[in-house]
Amino acid sequence: QLEATTRELETQLNDFSVSARINEQQQWTEENYQLRLKLKTAEVSAEQERHLRAKISEDCAALVEENAQLATQVSELQKALEHERVIREDRQAKRQAAEEELVALRHSERRLAREHEQVSSEARAQQQRADGLAADLASREQALQRIQQELTETQQQLLTTQTLLSESQSESLALQRDKRTASERLAELQARE
Repeated sequence: QLEATTRELETQLNDFSVSARINEQQQWTEENYQLRLKLKTAEVSAEQERHLRAKISEDCAALVEENAQLATQVSELQKALEHERVIREDRQAKRQAAEEELVALRHSERRLAREHEQVSSEARAQQQRADGLAADLASREQALQRIQQELTETQQQLLTTQTLLSESQSESLALQRDKRTASERLAELQARE
């Protein structure tokens, strides 16, 4: 019975040893698998990291190039903005100068309008005075014409009077001659008697 018990124990021990070796082998296989898996994962991670680093390096290079392009574009935009600002300021200065010139022209226009009105008023006054002088001159010319006409008539009357006086003087002389002749005859007649 002891031998049977011993064999049974040996059998159980063998079974346990086999089972332990199987378990140990399974654990080792599992651990090996896990290690391989970790190794594979590490390799994959390293590959991914290398790929990621390469991608990051490419992205950085692309970003650097893009930043350079953006810097160039920003510089060009700044130049364009500065040029636009200069043009805008120049236009604003020209517009302000034009507005100031327009204001000055409007002041000049109002001043010239006032001067024109003043000159027109003076011209109207002078025209009225000229019209008055012309009317007075016309009146005086008419009076002068009347005086000249009266003078002509008076001169004609004077000529007529002078002619009559001359004729009267001639007649008076003739009468005086006739009177002397008659007196002489009368004296001769009286002397004969």
